Amino acid sequence: MQWPSTKAARLFERSLGALSRFYAEPNASTRLVYRMPGLVYVTGGRADAIADQVKHINTLKEQFGELVEKLGDWDDRFGWVHRTFPGLITLQVTRKLRCLRGIPSPGRT
Repeated sequence: MQWPSTKAARLFERSLGALSRFYAEPNASTRLVYRMPGLVYVTGGRADAIADQVKHINTLKEQFGELVEKLGDWDDRFGWVHRTFPGLITLQVTRKLRCLRGIPSPGRT
């Protein structure tokens, strides 16, 4: 993707990094949730490609959530998830991303 500036590219990469942060820091509780960017605003041709990626990512998130639900009651699911993926914050994995279309630029204030 071509970005209007190096700064825009760096900010977008940092946002993607935050959105894929699924594990707790060492010795931290998995009940603590890392805050993700509230809004990543993208325009032009990049918006269509990103919307397609968001749709695919949300499908994968949904599939993971459905698999976990089939593992039994809460205790069974918790045990399996944390034995298989130590430190995983399940909510971070299953929380869907939103892609809004046709909204005006947030501008600068």
